[in-house]
Amino acid sequence: MDQKDIARIFKAFCDENRIKIIELLKKGEMCANDILKNVSIVQSTLSHHMKILCESGIVNQRKAGKMTYYSVSNEGITLASKLLDAYRKLTFTKSAEKKDGLTKDAIKPDTVDDSIKPSDTTEEDNWSKMVTFID
Repeated sequence: MDQKDIARIFKAFCDENRIKIIELLKKGEMCANDILKNVSIVQSTLSHHMKILCESGIVNQRKAGKMTYYSVSNEGITLASKLLDAYRKLTFTKSAEKKDGLTKDAIKPDTVDDSIKPSDTTEEDNWSKMVTFID
């Protein structure tokens, strides 16, 4: 997984409307019309947001005839949570000087491992991690 892929995942959470959509989809699969009834955006804007959410892997889409149905991807949420955990774990170099606590030179993020894969955690576990991230 490269930096572009990681940025695509976190971009999904960087818009108020996308967060609302994810919250709606936590309750279950919905079609675009049902989502539109619950958010104050037009259809073309919804299409833009759904494209970002689906490309990130956070949301799945399924076509049935002319309708498209969307749902939260457990694998996508797990991956986002693991990536966030990888960035949360920071190591501090011994040689960096500390001025007023921490300096940016003192912090080195752990590398993000390409082998990060979704685990068998429950959807509730994933959402509690993401709520911590969002808060």
